[in-house]
Amino acid sequence: MAFHRFRRHVLTLAGAGLLAAGLSPLAEAQSPPPVITGLSNPVALPGSLLTIYGQHFDWSISPPDIQDLVTINGEPVPIQSWSSTAITVMIPQDATSGPVVVTADQGSSNGVPVTIAPRGLAVLDASGRIHTLLGAAHYLGPAPTGDAVAVVSTPDGLGYWVLNRDGSLLTYGDALPLQPRGAVPAPAVGLAITPSGKGGWILSADGSVTPVGNAPALNPGLPGGVAAVAIATSRNHGVAVLAANGTIYGAGTLAGTWSTGISRPVGLAADPNGGFWVLGQDGTVAAVAGAPQLGGLQAVVNATGQTPAAIAPTPDGGGYYVLTADGRVYPFGDAYYPAQVPRGIPARTAAVSLAVVGPYHPYGLINFAYWYPSGTTLNDFLSYETAIGQNLNLISPHWFGVGGNGQVYGPTDIGPVVAQMQAQGLQVVPMFGRSFGDALGPLASPGSQETLVANIVQAVDTYHLNGVNLDFEGLPSGSAGYLDTFVQKLKAALGPQRLLVVDVYPDWVAYRNLSGQLVPGYQDSVYDYGYLSAFADYLVVMAYPMWWNPGPLSSLTHDRGIINYILAGGPNGTPAADPNKVLFGIPGYARIWAGISGAGHEPSTTVPQIENVLSQAGVTPAYDAQAGEYYAHYTVPFSVPPTLNPGDASPAVVALQYALNQLLASPAQYGAASASAPLPAEFPLPLDGQYGPETTQAVYAFQQDWQVTGDTPGVFGSATRQTLASIASAYPQAFASGIPMTTWFENAAANAAHAQLVQQSGLPGVALWSLGEASNRYFSTLASSVDLAANPQLTVRLSRPTLYSGTAQTETVTVTQGSGFPVAGLTVSLGTASGVTDGQGQVSLMVTPAAQGPLPVTVNDPAGQTVATATALVVDPSVNTTAFAGVDRFATAADLALHLYRQASTVVLARGDQFPDALAGAVLAHHLGAPILLTLPDSLPSETLAALYRLGARQVVLLGGPDAISQAVAGTLQNNGFTVTRYAGATRYGTADAIAMAVGAPADHTAVIATGSDFPDALSIAPIAAARGWPLLLATQSTTQPLTTNTLDTLQALGITRVYIIGSPDSVPSALEGVLANLGIQSTRISGQNGFYSTNLAVLQTFAPGLNLTHLFAATGNNFSDALSASPVAAALGTGILLVPGTSGLQSTQSSWLAAQKGRIGVIDIAGGPDAVHPQVALQLSQALN
Repeated sequence: MAFHRFRRHVLTLAGAGLLAAGLSPLAEAQSPPPVITGLSNPVALPGSLLTIYGQHFDWSISPPDIQDLVTINGEPVPIQSWSSTAITVMIPQDATSGPVVVTADQGSSNGVPVTIAPRGLAVLDASGRIHTLLGAAHYLGPAPTGDAVAVVSTPDGLGYWVLNRDGSLLTYGDALPLQPRGAVPAPAVGLAITPSGKGGWILSADGSVTPVGNAPALNPGLPGGVAAVAIATSRNHGVAVLAANGTIYGAGTLAGTWSTGISRPVGLAADPNGGFWVLGQDGTVAAVAGAPQLGGLQAVVNATGQTPAAIAPTPDGGGYYVLTADGRVYPFGDAYYPAQVPRGIPARTAAVSLAVVGPYHPYGLINFAYWYPSGTTLNDFLSYETAIGQNLNLISPHWFGVGGNGQVYGPTDIGPVVAQMQAQGLQVVPMFGRSFGDALGPLASPGSQETLVANIVQAVDTYHLNGVNLDFEGLPSGSAGYLDTFVQKLKAALGPQRLLVVDVYPDWVAYRNLSGQLVPGYQDSVYDYGYLSAFADYLVVMAYPMWWNPGPLSSLTHDRGIINYILAGGPNGTPAADPNKVLFGIPGYARIWAGISGAGHEPSTTVPQIENVLSQAGVTPAYDAQAGEYYAHYTVPFSVPPTLNPGDASPAVVALQYALNQLLASPAQYGAASASAPLPAEFPLPLDGQYGPETTQAVYAFQQDWQVTGDTPGVFGSATRQTLASIASAYPQAFASGIPMTTWFENAAANAAHAQLVQQSGLPGVALWSLGEASNRYFSTLASSVDLAANPQLTVRLSRPTLYSGTAQTETVTVTQGSGFPVAGLTVSLGTASGVTDGQGQVSLMVTPAAQGPLPVTVNDPAGQTVATATALVVDPSVNTTAFAGVDRFATAADLALHLYRQASTVVLARGDQFPDALAGAVLAHHLGAPILLTLPDSLPSETLAALYRLGARQVVLLGGPDAISQAVAGTLQNNGFTVTRYAGATRYGTADAIAMAVGAPADHTAVIATGSDFPDALSIAPIAAARGWPLLLATQSTTQPLTTNTLDTLQALGITRVYIIGSPDSVPSALEGVLANLGIQSTRISGQNGFYSTNLAVLQTFAPGLNLTHLFAATGNNFSDALSASPVAAALGTGILLVPGTSGLQSTQSSWLAAQKGRIGVIDIAGGPDAVHPQVALQLSQALN
């Protein structure tokens, strides 16, 4: 399906003016064509959002008057939002990798490549064909040909290798073109790839192992004459071979042998966390060398005769898949749901191997619950808080109603309860919708759709909701397009930060076809699962009830069929739902049926209520293992007084309704005095368990016909109850001792069994119907049965982390949930001031703190409980102590860069989790006039990308080779329009040498040398060396060769005649002085007497006369990242960095030195937040200067 964005033809006043001037509006078409400068992510998953950055996406004079579109690999994609500099699109499920192109009125843009990541399983058959399962959805290349034996995925899951029996390797996706180093001596039987993806080993049937790529040559040493079966590798580059005798032979870091007890082995998998799993021909899976025992296929093999073919671990080591020759896949541990290869394995061939492809993340199950509150007060929710704990993520209260023309009705006093929920980590997504009857109403016309969108968004804004749960049920046949259009409009209006959850139910006809039997349910489903999941954040599949007659509400067998159906496609061949967005509905309630046959649609009741009824009746429910539910047969005596609440269903009222239907249908048969009383308009009574007007009229008719006196007419009092009991006694065949009842229900244990199935299926979550009806033990049982997703935590940010004593000032506190959703209605206290957060999650407090020191900030929920805290630092205003702090090291680096540089065409990028290649980075950054930002080795943090855009950077310089900062990060930068260069050597020492050569010879022929084995000494001198243009080189720990040959060459090439050695002989060997003297280089060692803090202080003392101490930076000595980011800033200001103990307090020598500098030091700039430099340490910095 092609998706386009249309604009109406508009004649603007500007266009009219051009016509009046005798110029054609076509002159506007000379605007430049669109230009794409970057993508939000160069690798995207189907169903995710992708933002395209660039220029000229719209005309600057008037709106475009023809269709605009975005294509990926030539196919149009759905557009979420469009502006002149940014377009957000939805990646379709069937998208394939290729160029992104924007087409507008003025032409088409350049193409920028995007990789569409697969997700699921790649199954290889012997003919070389790859089959994809579980939503992997598309091939990474043409089907291979040949006698294939194995498929292995790349470390990032975005590609794979296929091994043929002749030893040749075919590559797909991002797999490197690896080839064996030498001839493969015998038919190949297996392939293992190193964790880097740059090498591997091919196993031959004779047990020989041929290295591939850069993998070392290893010999596991199989005994002569023993055939090899399979090969595997581990995270530390060892190799293990499974032999036909059932023994594992290891080499390299896996050297050793392990007996498996498997007599006919067929497959081997290495647990990434240590140990092995071995698959036997009989389906047994043996856990070896510490791997967990997760089960096998013996029962399946015995029952079906299927032949096990291969085993593959999940990337997190929490489970594995077993493949059978007919293409079926069985999961164990945390592996996804079992599946069969679509279209099956071709005749006369067999499945031989499988691999997990695409991003694979150990996940926690999202827990969603519906809630019908009795009111809107805070106490309505507080009664559930303890039971919920941290085990509920999303809640959908039923507060709002929707009118036929798009009106929204609802309460006006839900603010406190919303804030309470959000303070507990819940995301609040109330239900909006209509059911049956005139369900289509507000969706039937564009006007009413726009009205409803506006009213829903207004409610979301007014009550600061996290999003919306859309529930339109019973839509007429053929109305899918109305709902599709509305969902697209509503998601666009809500925006990406607010959730849209859409309720759907399955089509029973399709389920019947899949299962081979008719399992009734909701007929004529109109939901287009693929389209809805492209725009909604989640789909809730309401798989209950599976039928109306006595039986399970939603059996496990039923659930498996529904999951297969939803993920295979919708009605009439519509696309499948995105498996990453399906929350599977589980029923947390009971249903009851009255009478012997139990026919008809009977009422539901709560699980605690039915458990209480069964307990009083002395009945123990039975468990149906196939259904995964409990059931019971019991009798409700007439002596149980029914409730008189019309809206409250009761099993006792069901029994009464059943009896009244029997008696009033044949009054003379049961001894009635007359049969003249009028019956209810709806008779027989519906067995709904509610004592409403119809039941009241029936009770009144019974009282009249059987001449009951003493009770209020229509009220089931003691006289009426005694009369009914006497009838039951007189006619035992009809009534026995009461009414026979049947119930099916899911208690907490049954709910957990269904949740386990959902988690094994790879779906992201469950949706409970409903809070208040489910077992009181639901949340605790679920938490102990499955892995649950964590709730987003509250984050407290201060506009002024540092306050001044005795001075009136405004502190703005912002409280957000998770990734930045503002939370309103929370009370924030700072000193004696307090206030309530607004719709932006903010409150501004006027404070005049008296004493210096930490000043706590507390955030309380509407119930008065403290839910978050923070700390401001109060200092003497005569000393200006400031803090540059982000939520993490990446954000702190961005904060430092943006405060000093504002604009920077070049930025140096260093690895933020390891220091070796970054130590000399400050010298290069200062030389280039660039700040230092930080990255992860394999992905670019969003804070860093945002800072690059804000700085206006055009060139990014990477410190270190691909093993330090991967090509994936480089690719992300390039795809976002940045030019990328690297400074790298073979080692950390080589990288420092390369930087020194790039900076060039210093004017005074001076260099500094620090150890390359740790960071404090190098970072102590880094800003000082950078400001002076001195190269910073690294020494080894060798006492015989403290400098590499390359470093020696660098010293001579730069004409160095003087070197400062930083650190004690324990850090930099004493032999270095002799090495330098032999080169004619004068050396001076600067070190302290007691560790690196004293060396840092010695550096500052040595160079203090030449430093600009109007600013002095301070950073923790416990981690390198903040000091590294501050180094080029300090160099630009001509100052140094004081490394401080992050939490244990200043050393006395540091306090003394600071006191001695009083009058010189004007500002202490603290790099890092309170987790890095504790507020008490920051206070000590201030006090030392006073």
